[in-house]
Amino acid sequence: MRLWRILINRFLQKHICKEATVLDIGGGYCEFINQIKAREKHLIDLNPDAKEFANPDVNVMNIDILDVRNQTMMANYFDRGFLSNFFEHLKKQRRTC
Repeated sequence: MRLWRILINRFLQKHICKEATVLDIGGGYCEFINQIKAREKHLIDLNPDAKEFANPDVNVMNIDILDVRNQTMMANYFDRGFLSNFFEHLKKQRRTC
């Protein structure tokens, strides 16, 4: 938690207006989204336990961000998005070419 506070206060917050609508994709334990200052804060994570870690001002959505229907629904809603430690959870596909 302390590490995220330092990263946000010294580096990340200057890129996010306090009036922004922010999306944290795969935010798990809510370290980023709980610390950032923004008008609206949203977190997407498949783990239903993510709600247990989110501050009351964070809207937690347990949806699959890779589902095209969910991407279309949110395409123009967010001002900023944050993604950390996400890609290692994606299923690796074999190439057949």
